[in-house]
Amino acid sequence: MKSNPQENGKYDIQKRLK
Repeated sequence: MKSNPQENGKYDIQKRLK
């Protein structure tokens, strides 16, 4: 898991979208 806030946010959105 990468410790990136921006990357994490994008992942969160994609996970919620699915």
